[in-house]
Amino acid sequence: MKKFSFILATALIVASIGSTATAQLTTGSSTAKNIRTGNRASEGDFGLYFGVTLDYLKNVAAPGISPTFLPIVNLKYMYSDNLELRIGIDLNKYKEKVSASEKDKDANKTYKLADKEDYADIAIYPGVAYHFAKTNILDVYAGGELPLGYKKHTLLNQWDGSNGYQSMSRVAYNVGLGGFIGLQAYIANLPIAVGFEYGLFVRWDLGLKYKNKIKANAESDPVVSYSTDPSSFKNIGGYVNMDKMNAHTNMIGNQLRLTITYFFHNTNKKIDKDE
Repeated sequence: MKKFSFILATALIVASIGSTATAQLTTGSSTAKNIRTGNRASEGDFGLYFGVTLDYLKNVAAPGISPTFLPIVNLKYMYSDNLELRIGIDLNKYKEKVSASEKDKDANKTYKLADKEDYADIAIYPGVAYHFAKTNILDVYAGGELPLGYKKHTLLNQWDGSNGYQSMSRVAYNVGLGGFIGLQAYIANLPIAVGFEYGLFVRWDLGLKYKNKIKANAESDPVVSYSTDPSSFKNIGGYVNMDKMNAHTNMIGNQLRLTITYFFHNTNKKIDKDE
C-alpha cells in the first residue's frame, strides 16, 4: 500500500510539472520584430550633404592631387524615386583697407595714402543623377554636373599728393563638365547615407590676366599693362608690363568624393509599410 501511494504521488508530481511546462510553452509570445535595414530617399525628399574631394589633375603646369572640401551648401532633391537633382553653392569674399598719412614738413602739408584689396569667389555646381537600385541597403547611381564660377580680384593704391594711383584688377570665369558614378549606403533606420563618387571632369579657367594701371599725377595719362601674377603689383615675378595678353588654363582629371548625406523625408507622402 505504501509502495502504491509513493508511485501515485510521484505520478502526480510529474504530471503537475509537465502541465506547468506545457502552459509556459503555449502561453509564451515571440519578441521578434521586422527591422528596416535602411531608410532610402524617395520622391519629394531633400538631402544636405558634406564631404571632401580629391582631384587627380592631368595638367602639365600643375600635376598632382588637390584635396578640397565640398562647399557648405550642397542640396539634393529627389524629383522622383530614381531621379535626383543637386546643386552646390560656394561663396567667398574678402576685403581689406589700409589708410595712412604722411606729413611733409617742408611743404607744410599732410598726404593721405590708401591701400585696398577686394576679392570675391562665387561658384555653383548644378547636377543630376539617376539611381538604379531600389533597395534600402545600397544605392548605386550615375550622373553629371556643370560647375560654373566667377572670381574678381582688385588691388588699389592711392596717394593724394599728386592725385596718382596704381591699380590691378582681374575678372575670371570657370567652366567645367563632369560625369560620375556613385555608391552610398544607408545607415540602419536613420535618414543618413555614407558613400563615394568617382568620375572624370574637364575645366576651363578664362580671363586669368591682370590689368594694371598707373597714373603718376593729375596731368599724366594712366599707363596700362597686363600681367599674370598679383605679386607683380609690387614688381616681383610674373609676366609684367605686357601690352597685350591672353591667359587661360584647361585641365582634365579624375575625381574622388567621399560624402555623408542627411535626408529630410517628406512627411506628407504615403509610406509603404512593407518597404
